[in-house]
Amino acid sequence: MYEHDFERAEKYLKNKYKAWFTDDGFKQWDEEAMKAWKYLDARRRHMNYGWLRRHGYLIGSGHIESACKVVCGLRRTGVGG
Repeated sequence: MYEHDFERAEKYLKNKYKAWFTDDGFKQWDEEAMKAWKYLDARRRHMNYGWLRRHGYLIGSGHIESACKVVCGLRRTGVGG
C-alpha cells in the first residue's frame, strides 16, 4: 500500500486468495479477519498512498515528529539554550 491505493491492494488480495472470496462477498472468514477487512474497507478513501507519493506529498509522520521534538526542545530549554 506504500506505493499503491486500496483498490489495487484489494485486487491483488482477491487474486492471490481466490478461495477466500466469492462473487457476492466472502467465503467463511473468522471474526477477526472480517473485522480487519471491514476496518480497511471503511477507510479505503484515505488510503491513496500511491497517488499522494506520485504528487510529492509526505505520507509518513517522521517530519511532524521531528518538528515536535524541535519545538518542545526549544520550549524546554529556551531560545539559544
